[in-house]
Amino acid sequence: MNRWITRVNLGSAVMLLAPLAGMATPAYAGNPVGGCTNSYQEYSYGGVTSPYPDIVNATGDVLAGQVAPAVDGNGNHLICYKPYQNGFHNNDAGGNLVDDRSGPHS
Repeated sequence: MNRWITRVNLGSAVMLLAPLAGMATPAYAGNPVGGCTNSYQEYSYGGVTSPYPDIVNATGDVLAGQVAPAVDGNGNHLICYKPYQNGFHNNDAGGNLVDDRSGPHS
């Protein structure tokens, strides 16, 4: 009888602890990816309050302000902009745009 109780208690303990052994541990990410590379400047768009200047007001590049929502892959209203060395092109583009999540990967 005593052996049976020990087996039942041991079996119960194993059944209670087994699910815990199979639980995944949380994944801890390193530093968040984001920001702009050294050659690009970070700007906001769409009139949001931000520590970064609005791209149209700061650069005069109206086309960049229009294209920014399509470039902003993470939807945080921040983009990286690099003006062309020779100024605006014939299509009124004044520089290159990339999303701010493409910045430094630490």
